[in-house]
Amino acid sequence: MVRNGRAYAGIAIFVAFLGVFAWRTQTAPNARTPAPRAPASEEVTVAPKEPPTPPSAISNDFGTLPSTDAAATVDAGDDDENPFADQEALKQALAQEGLGALPKLLAVDVAKDGYAAAVAIEGLGALAAEATPGDRAKIRGRLTEILRSEEKRSGGADNRGAAGNASMAIDALLAVGDGDAAKALAKELADPAIPIHHGTTIVLGLTKLNAAEALPEIRDFAKRVGNERADDDFEKQVLAEATEACDKAIAAFAK
Repeated sequence: MVRNGRAYAGIAIFVAFLGVFAWRTQTAPNARTPAPRAPASEEVTVAPKEPPTPPSAISNDFGTLPSTDAAATVDAGDDDENPFADQEALKQALAQEGLGALPKLLAVDVAKDGYAAAVAIEGLGALAAEATPGDRAKIRGRLTEILRSEEKRSGGADNRGAAGNASMAIDALLAVGDGDAAKALAKELADPAIPIHHGTTIVLGLTKLNAAEALPEIRDFAKRVGNERADDDFEKQVLAEATEACDKAIAAFAK
């Protein structure tokens, strides 16, 4: 009986052990089940970026800025004003009309348009060679007027281009090259206000024109140059060139 009881007890214990083992098997993780695998780089899903907000949708607390089209319109308006328009028109008139362009050249206001002034002054000197005596007198008179007015204007507040216009007028009068042009230049040389370097140009031109009648004016100019004092090397050079020009002219005309 005792042996049978022990047998039954052993059987009961073994059955209980099997029940516990079965329970642990159901609740424990399965070792053969692979762990979740991280997706490969190409499999990673990235949330799409939101498209940028269009400029028109951005609020601006500082007011509306002008568009590029508006700026281009302003620039285009400025380009419509061509400062070389009159200059080009005069060049074309000279090329196509020759002496027929003389009234246009005579009418140019050299103080207002420096670009047109250069063409007008040089053109007047160039036309003198083929002009009639009457037209040559007009050319000479206008060039003399320009020389005087521009020399005077060069000392004022609004002197833009004045000295250059005066210098070109001297060259143009020398291009006219007749006795009346030489007299006009000699008269300008006697003006104590004429710049030394302009006077030097006149003296050299009168020497080329063999204008011996201008000797008194050249002598007076030489005295003025001798009384000038130079403050720097540049002024010394200007006075030296003037003195040399006067000495050559006096030596040529005093024979």
